[in-house]
This record gives sequence, structure tokens and C-alpha cells, in this order.
Amino acid sequence: MHQKTTAILVTLLALSICLHVSFLSTSTCSPTAPFRSIYQKRTHNATHTLKFIDEVIHPASSVNPPQRTCSSEVVRNVAFIKTHKTASTTVSRIVERFGYLNNLSFVLNRNIPKNGHFYYISLNEILRKGYFLPQRGNWSTEYSNYRYNISTVHVLYNRTIFETFMDNRTKYITILRNPIDQFVSAFGYFSFKKVVKIANDSKALDIFMERPTFYRNRFGNSSALWRYSRNNQMFDLGLEHKFHTNVTLVKEKIKEIDEEFDFILIGDYLDESLLILRKMFCWSFEDIMYASQNRRKTKKESIGDDLQRKIRQWNGVDAMLYDHFNKTLWRKIAEYGNDFERDLEHLRNLNQQLIDNCTSGEVTKIHFRGFKQTKFLLAKNATDLCKLVIDTRSTLFRRIWDAQNILKPSRN
Repeated sequence: MHQKTTAILVTLLALSICLHVSFLSTSTCSPTAPFRSIYQKRTHNATHTLKFIDEVIHPASSVNPPQRTCSSEVVRNVAFIKTHKTASTTVSRIVERFGYLNNLSFVLNRNIPKNGHFYYISLNEILRKGYFLPQRGNWSTEYSNYRYNISTVHVLYNRTIFETFMDNRTKYITILRNPIDQFVSAFGYFSFKKVVKIANDSKALDIFMERPTFYRNRFGNSSALWRYSRNNQMFDLGLEHKFHTNVTLVKEKIKEIDEEFDFILIGDYLDESLLILRKMFCWSFEDIMYASQNRRKTKKESIGDDLQRKIRQWNGVDAMLYDHFNKTLWRKIAEYGNDFERDLEHLRNLNQQLIDNCTSGEVTKIHFRGFKQTKFLLAKNATDLCKLVIDTRSTLFRRIWDAQNILKPSRN
């Protein structure tokens, strides 16, 4: 027992592992430190887990990034403003996994146990009292005193409201996507084709974009689909559609977002964005590894220049928003340092090793809206880590929900 303890201590010293989970000080973080410490506690098979970390997280490869010294404390309070059809589910699972492993409290709609979303509702004091699950381990009914660590659900962004329930150390992030690709994805996902009354997505898209205002109005301006079918990303970030024709207000909103958000990821360059996030938050590579979620299995067809022009013009506000923050991302990449490409390759190798070792193939199912959606199948005898990363709906979210959805103790 003494020899085993000594070996562990020597390993910790050799790797310069910081006590990442304690978050009490800055540290020189070995990429494997958080998962070694956490999964020794959480899995029923610690030996298997350590073997998984050694063989999967650090496969034999020429890519082996150096250790880093974080210039600030590890960020553990995050409000991720989820946008639609932008790779936001993948990012939300990364943040959720971090929050779960560190016993943090999540903003969740207690009336929607499937995913905890609020969708296009803008929160206020009344909704907080009637909709929020209590903080983890907090039996108090004084909702006004609740302060949460993590928010990853769909809800309209309003900084003033968020500051009433998020921890005052919270970092705010979101994700954007090229408005052409985002709109095409949303068109299929939300079945906008039904207002055109043509089954084929590509043909329906062409027809819709011939008279977009006419077809959009068929949804009715009080419906979610009406909101989602134009400049959806700016709407998610808090600017109502009635203001989208005012260029001055749009520019002011973009400036406001730039000032209020700590970082905005770009879905078209997700891996690059995650590297910037990791460095800013002093997270590990294991904190940001992922397997893509909600992948649609469709035959990608090329979109002509004329149709692209129409889509971008139709979503002109989102285009302004995206262009601004895409430039911001590349400025941050330029400031990252000489080892950016090396770290990028390491992250991608890590993700591939995760898929190779945690999955046994893919399964395609028909979404209730009619399109095909592909998900990974968990490998037989998958580790707890694999389950948290791959089987996010039934494992990760369920655990988060159950940790906060605790029945109040009976009063005698």
C-alpha cells in the first residue's frame, strides 16, 4: 500500500499535475490531470480508466504539446448562450461535462426534463420562480438568492436578467456559424419546406428564397418557426426581429455583444475556437475533447452562387454579426503563439482516439421531423468517461438533472 502511494506521488510530481479540481490557485496543468483525479473517484474501475487515459488520451504520436502555465485561475462559471444549428450542442456538452465533473449547479427548466431548455423565452423574475430547478444541494425556496455556475440551455440572451441568477464570476460565451450554412441547416432541421409544400429540401429551398417574406409569413409572426427562419443567431442573442431593419441598432448590438461576451466561438472553425477557449479558461485538452452531436446524415449538395447570395442577403443581420466575430477569432488565433498548429493536431488526434476506442460504429435514425440523424454507438464495456462523452443524453444530462431534481425532504 505504501509503495502504491509513493508511486502515485512520484507520478504526480513527474507530470507537474496541478490540483485542477480544487480550483484554489493557478497551476501548471498536465493535460491528463483533471481526468486522472476525477475518474479515479467516479469510475468503478480505476485501473481501466487510467489505462484508457494513458492509451487513448495520449496515444503514441509525435504530437505531444508541452505543459502550460495558466496565467489565471481555472474558469468554473460559464454561461454558454446556445444558438440554433451552429454546433452549439457539441459545445454545450463540453461545458456540461466540465460542470458535472466539478459538482456545479446548472440553470435548468424544471418543466422540460428532456433537456431543460427555455427555447425563445426571455427569462424574468416570474419565470425564475416557477421554472428553475434549485441549486445543487440547496433546499431553499428563495429563488431570488440562487446563483448558478453553468448555463447551456436554449434561452434568449439578456445580460441584465442573467446577472440576477448567475455567479458574479461568470464568463459569457456563445457560438456563431456562417449564416448561409446555418440557414440551410435550419431549413432542413425545422422543416421550413412545409410552407412551400414540396418534400425535397433543395427544391423547397430554391422556391422559398424566391419569395422568402411571403413564405415566412405563412408561419405566422408569433410562431417559433417565423423567428427561426431569418437572422436566427442575432435573435438568440437578444435583438428582436422588429429592430433588424435598423442598421444603427444592429451595429450597436454587435458592439454590445463584443463588450459583454468573453469569447465567441465560430462553428465553422470549432477546433480552432476550442483551443482559444481552453487557453482562456485554463482548461485541459480532456476538458474540450468531443464527439460531434446531432449530426444530420444528408447528401450535401452544392449551392449555387446566386442562391448563396440570396440567403446571405436574407440573413444580412446574421452576416454582419458573423463577419465581425469571425475576424475576432482569427486575431486571437494569430495571438495564440507558435504552437497553435501543434495543439490543433493534438486535439484532433485526441478526438479521433476517443471515437476509435469509445464507439462501435454509428446508427442512423429518423428524426421526428423526417430527416436522418446519425449518432455513435457506445463500445461494449465502455468506460464511464466514454459514456459521458458519447452517450450524452442518457448519461451526462440525466446525471446533471438528477443531481438537482431532488425531492424536498418531508417536514415533520
